[in-house]
Amino acid sequence: MKRLLYIFLILCLPVAVSAQVAKQVEVTKDYTPSVSTAQKMSILPDMTDTVTMRPDIDYTITPRSYETSLMTRNFKPATITYWDYNNTRPLYVSAAMGAPLQSEADVYLSTFNKDKGYAMAYANHWGDYRNRHNLLGELVKSKTAEMSNRIGGRAGLIWGRRLLEVDIYGDHQLRHRYPTTGAKVQFGSMQGKIRLGDDFTDLSRWNFNVEVGGGFFLDGKNVSAANQSNLNAKAAVGKMLGQHLFKLHVEYLGAFGAKSIDVYNNNPLWLVCATDLAVNVLNLC
Repeated sequence: MKRLLYIFLILCLPVAVSAQVAKQVEVTKDYTPSVSTAQKMSILPDMTDTVTMRPDIDYTITPRSYETSLMTRNFKPATITYWDYNNTRPLYVSAAMGAPLQSEADVYLSTFNKDKGYAMAYANHWGDYRNRHNLLGELVKSKTAEMSNRIGGRAGLIWGRRLLEVDIYGDHQLRHRYPTTGAKVQFGSMQGKIRLGDDFTDLSRWNFNVEVGGGFFLDGKNVSAANQSNLNAKAAVGKMLGQHLFKLHVEYLGAFGAKSIDVYNNNPLWLVCATDLAVNVLNLC
């Protein structure tokens, strides 16, 4: 009986299993992640560096010179002057004769450098030998000549924008007193001058000029009582002030007679203030 019961249960078992497999149950639930609170480790890490590195570094510096051909250099700005276009000639000679009989001659020997300056020697001659009439209206054919001869030298040194000049000359005069006695008269003078300053062409800056000169007048008969001397001095400054020209000029001219003619001494002084609006002249004696 029991055997039959077991056989029956065995035969019924597949049916029960198939009945369970045929059933399907689906359960859906939303996923909610959970993050636990972070906790600090209770064990301290060991930070000991067991590896030591000592690299060998060479800090030696060896200086070396360096040179290039492209270095900047100072140079003069471009300039244009009158002498760049003027073909100067070192020697100038002129001579002339005329009728009634006259003569003239000029000789100039010069050299010029636009960066340094100039130097010049010169001689001038003038003569008049014609017949003349005396006070009685008579024609005089002898002892009527008049002649002037001068020889001198001049030099200039360019000093920046300004010029330093020196001029020295001697003059000889020959005259005849043809209207009266016909006596020959000779006299002469020695003169000199030095100047430093501008030429007052570029008035955008202050220009100035200072001159000092003088000389002696010598009587040809060596009469010292008739000798004379002179002294002159000049100074000037000028500039364009805005749209107006300003120039101040001071000049002194002194003449001194020797011995018996010392009463003819004269010492005039001029002060001139000039603008493009007015000119004021003050003469002090």
